[in-house]
Amino acid sequence: MLNYQNKNGKLYIKNGLKDLVSSKKVNLRLASSVLIAVMLFSGCSKKMDCDVQNRHFHIYNKDGIETLFDSEKEYKNDYKWTKETVEYSDELNDEIKFLEKNNLVHISNNLEYLVDYMVRNPEHIEYEYSYEAQEIDHYIGMNGIAYTPTTVVTKVGVDGKPEMTTIINTPVYKTVIKTDFTTDESVSQKTGKVRNAQVKYYSYKIVTKDNGEKVIEKSGLTDNILDLRDEYPYFNPNGFTNVVYTEFTIDNNSVLSK
Repeated sequence: MLNYQNKNGKLYIKNGLKDLVSSKKVNLRLASSVLIAVMLFSGCSKKMDCDVQNRHFHIYNKDGIETLFDSEKEYKNDYKWTKETVEYSDELNDEIKFLEKNNLVHISNNLEYLVDYMVRNPEHIEYEYSYEAQEIDHYIGMNGIAYTPTTVVTKVGVDGKPEMTTIINTPVYKTVIKTDFTTDESVSQKTGKVRNAQVKYYSYKIVTKDNGEKVIEKSGLTDNILDLRDEYPYFNPNGFTNVVYTEFTIDNNSVLSK
């Protein structure tokens, strides 16, 4: 079973992710924090100074999401190095490599981030409205109406070889009526359609097959991702939500159909 905790009392997992360890009370702050996104234009990253002698992992942070890496570089996969460390073990190292390969991080190591995300994305009502937009109807080319942005003309050059010239056709626009949804109830040109939007969450667990191969298995959807952390303890920061819509038609604030 996994058993690790950093030296500075930071929240990390013990007993296979079932117990939370912290020398301080876990504070699930609901206020959003302002974070600076760092763009890396080079594959190189400078090595940071660290006075810990024994082999260890560092906690890395990206936009409020934390994970572990066996690295002393300032940036790793766009995550930024911190001084906080976790004691090294081969078992944990294997897990970290597998999680990195599948872009997964621990739910229980990112409670504040996830609670804040859920608070900022509550269930809400959206209103459909219509608006005019311009779309390309067709193009005018060298031979009249065309339906592609360009026309390729092939001619025989002076050396007898074919020469291709690309002609840019002129677009002709038409006005169309489109629809979209907004949370602004006062929007003009409402169609009368209303939908309830509810964010659902999913996560993953690691499954070992009969041949020893490790694979990830996705959970079902839930209203609260923290409910999944025991059975499906990992999430992908690039995608862990689905929005479920229930549409209604409303007239004079009364539900007509569902």
